[in-house]
Amino acid sequence: MPSWATDDGQAYALEGGAMRRCPNCSNDLEPYVKICERCTFNLETGQVPVKVYKEVKYHWEAGWPRQRRWLTFLIAQGIFIFLSVVGVIVNGEFFVYLGSWPVFTGMVSFLLGTFDVVDLARDTRGKATLTKTWYVCFFRRPTQRIRVNEYEAVKTGMAREVDFWDWFLAAMLFGWGCVPGILWWMFVIHPDNFYAALCKDHGSTELLLYRGLSQERVEEIAKTVRDVCQLPAL
Repeated sequence: MPSWATDDGQAYALEGGAMRRCPNCSNDLEPYVKICERCTFNLETGQVPVKVYKEVKYHWEAGWPRQRRWLTFLIAQGIFIFLSVVGVIVNGEFFVYLGSWPVFTGMVSFLLGTFDVVDLARDTRGKATLTKTWYVCFFRRPTQRIRVNEYEAVKTGMAREVDFWDWFLAAMLFGWGCVPGILWWMFVIHPDNFYAALCKDHGSTELLLYRGLSQERVEEIAKTVRDVCQLPAL
């Protein structure tokens, strides 16, 4: 019998060396592999490379920018004061105009100064922070921190959501004259609104992130949130 046909009972050696396991994830590795394909563990240095993310910060304000809101508010105040002075000169009823000024100021500050702000940030370690802050009459409310890992996806859509307060404010504005009421109907009640929202339970809208008139802006916000927070689209 030839010598090559004789079984000596010893284990056969593999060509190039024996197979080995990754000490980090127990993946089977070829003898020549230096970095595990599964967990990127470096067998020579004994370390897992840390991925460095690009640091990003985003800030979105619903509707008009804050500077435009303040400017419009100041212009409205100036117009009211001017008309009040003219009215006092013509009619001499100073206390009538003085008493209506707080009502006008409160109404305009509510209309222009009530909006929400969404902030999104990611650090170099890949940790994303998503917050939402409401402003009421230009006064900042407590910031709400959103736990992104509690949501399943990000979705966009179109909705015309008009509630009691929208019609109530329209009636109030019509009481001050037809033009303010018509403008409120044209820019708030009548147009379709697009939105971006976080979802739970197989697509159920749980938290509204942004709502506005621009579909492109809504799609941009939704895509950014999906990419940074690593959430799927719906």
